Amino acid sequence: MRIIAIIILWLSYASLFAQTCMNRDEIDKQSFHFYMEKDYPSLKSLTACALANGIDFFYLRTRTGILAYEEKKYEEAIPHFEKALEFFPNDPITKEYLYFSYIFTNRVDFARQLAVKENDVFQKKVGYAKKPFVQIALTGGITLTDNIADNKGENHISTGFNAASGVLNGNVAFMGINLENRIKEKVHLYHQFSLFSTQSVNFGESNEKWLTEHNNSNLQYNIGMSHTTKKDWNISAGLGYFRTSNYLPYLNTENTSQVEFLEQKSVSNSFMGSFYVGKRFKGIQPGISLSFSNLAPDQQIQVEASLLYYPFQNNHFYGMTTAAFLKNGTQQQYVVSQKIGGKLLQKIWYQAEFMYGNLSNYQQSNTFLTYNTFDPILLLAGINFDIHAGKHFVFNPGYNFRQKERSTLQYSAETPLGIIQTQTYFDHLIKMSLQWNF
Repeated sequence: MRIIAIIILWLSYASLFAQTCMNRDEIDKQSFHFYMEKDYPSLKSLTACALANGIDFFYLRTRTGILAYEEKKYEEAIPHFEKALEFFPNDPITKEYLYFSYIFTNRVDFARQLAVKENDVFQKKVGYAKKPFVQIALTGGITLTDNIADNKGENHISTGFNAASGVLNGNVAFMGINLENRIKEKVHLYHQFSLFSTQSVNFGESNEKWLTEHNNSNLQYNIGMSHTTKKDWNISAGLGYFRTSNYLPYLNTENTSQVEFLEQKSVSNSFMGSFYVGKRFKGIQPGISLSFSNLAPDQQIQVEASLLYYPFQNNHFYGMTTAAFLKNGTQQQYVVSQKIGGKLLQKIWYQAEFMYGNLSNYQQSNTFLTYNTFDPILLLAGINFDIHAGKHFVFNPGYNFRQKERSTLQYSAETPLGIIQTQTYFDHLIKMSLQWNF
């Protein structure tokens, strides 16, 4: 009997709730009650019921939007504020809530597009300023490894061979400058210029041993553009230029009784291009990118799918998962990556990342981040921080642990052209960026 009574009571409540949803005055009264009690789940259910029955009005939307905002569910709040402004386009409070909802879901361009049309009082209140520059950043760092120290004095000739040659790559120092311009509120232009100094030791071994040390200089320049449409499509493209120089060692093994160690300087000018398109939905943004380059003697083509997601409807925690296929000359490579980031403290944000695969000539961020290291990276794990100091300064320290693979060319009388043997080693990337937000 108790079960039957509960079912009858529930059906009575459901019938009453359905009748309430059919009455605009009751919805107005009940939504105000839920709003004053800060009962967001009940207000959310009431709003869904009302909309299903064709009842929609300004206060229903603003009340639901404000409680969603206070729950930090900014993705849920946005459509309610947008609809409320269709009823009353000039309501400043709703616009202010909508502005910060855009900000807290990483839709800064939408927020600025809203603010640019408002008066000086509104712009000053939300902190909007029309400036052509977004940010400028100075970046520097160093990659540390024991690859040279551990292997410089070793015997590199394997059993069954009579000669070997290769390159031991060591520490790398780099510095660069990044500049972001705002052409329009939803159109951005990016520049990057970087210099690299790489340490290497070339070796050759036969009846004697040869070692030569080099410091090679490389440079990179990138330019990119991004645009966000009214329908929340994100479109971006980038071009990059790389100038690299190094010395390639090899052995002249035609005369096995007198092997000769030789080096050849190699200077290459490489170009890259990339295009990305993604669509922002409620809490997620799937996307796909296509990239081309000639970073090696052969050309590369890369296709990558990505998914950016905000599981808690705000930017306090987010993730990005990507999977890429790269045809690097005749070699087929796969790279998967996972990023997790969010708010750690009031003024400290973090982003942890993990990447696995053969990253040789792999591109990210519309060519602005390109893994054209001499030795391919097989695994990467790291963490980066954004530390806000005042209104304009941001410090960006970061660390990456990387597993890399070096190659040794082994020679014998039966294989005069050589056979490649590989061995893994590790390095540590420490970097710092000083960023000024205009």
